[in-house]
Order: sequence, then structure tokens, then C-alpha cells
Amino acid sequence: MERGHDCQVCGFSFEKTYGVKFAEVHHLKALVRGGKREVDPDRDLLVVCSNCHTMLHPSPHEIRSWSELRRVVMRRR
Repeated sequence: MERGHDCQVCGFSFEKTYGVKFAEVHHLKALVRGGKREVDPDRDLLVVCSNCHTMLHPSPHEIRSWSELRRVVMRRR
């Protein structure tokens, strides 16, 4: 599945802002929790910007859902 390079949480576009295609990915099922396993990019990865990626990991034991973070971001716009 092609998701592009825009953050799926806040919509930030590295390409529009910096002129380069770049993004980070967030594992929906944390790798540290699942042990060794295969990653299905279509089901396990979310394209995110650096800020949203950091917010999805506020502490090692508290991972917010991406949909909750998206609601917070969209409400504040």
C-alpha cells in the first residue's frame, strides 16, 4: 500500500515544506512487546512526522493510540 510521505496523524508534508520526500514510520504493534516477528507494512506501519512519532511514545510504558493523537491535533487547529 502506498501511503505517501505525509504524516497520517497531522498531515505534515516534508515534501511541501523541505522539498524532499521523507517520513518516519510508527509500528502499531510495538516491536519490544511482540518479540521477534515479521512486520506487515500494510497493517503494522503508520507514516508519521517526527513530532507525532515522539508524541506516540511519551514514555516507554505509555503509548497513545494514533487515532487519539489525531483527534487532539485536529481539535486544536
